[in-house]
Amino acid sequence: MISNRRCAIKCPEEGSPDFHGFPDGCTIADDDSIFIAFWAGGCVARYNPTTGALMRKYKVPFASQVTSCAFGGPNLDQLYITTASAGLPAGAIDGDERNAGHLFVLDLSGEGVRGVESFSYKL
Repeated sequence: MISNRRCAIKCPEEGSPDFHGFPDGCTIADDDSIFIAFWAGGCVARYNPTTGALMRKYKVPFASQVTSCAFGGPNLDQLYITTASAGLPAGAIDGDERNAGHLFVLDLSGEGVRGVESFSYKL
């Protein structure tokens, strides 16, 4: 049974000075920090789930529609970030959104953070 329910992170509201998009996909690191992709924000943000504090924000260049993130690589220290191009205005992909729809890899080996190993299961 799940217990001790609480809000771990309160994302900044739209219109606030700290707003950095709408939370979309996420992943957890080995230190329990949470990496959240922000749609319409062009970033992935790392949060401390115990305090709710923003630890760091990673900007995704020229792609505002960040959809998800996941750890990979031999040491699980590479953060794979997906973005989308659907619904963007005509011409945006040739300009400010030129990386929309691309897959990014963020090397986090220098930060000492890694993902957690996942396990296979059958439903």
